[in-house]
Amino acid sequence: MCVVAVGVLAGCGRRELTREQLEDRYVDEIVDAGIERDVAECVISRLFGGMTDAELREFNTSGSDLTPDELQRVGELADACGG
Repeated sequence: MCVVAVGVLAGCGRRELTREQLEDRYVDEIVDAGIERDVAECVISRLFGGMTDAELREFNTSGSDLTPDELQRVGELADACGG
């Protein structure tokens, strides 16, 4: 199930969205991939919570180029969130 979340997180390049809209969009995409909403919200909250707005924009525009460390972090967050 963590792999599905990782695949969904990569690749939305819309810069005009607010932080809240970006977070909601990622949550919705993870839910659409079959992960429970509470787990998706937890992952996104933990993943983006420590990021500045600039870091979140960079993450959002980096596409599918997640580093191995980022991939591992998303999996860890999903596991910690009950996924």
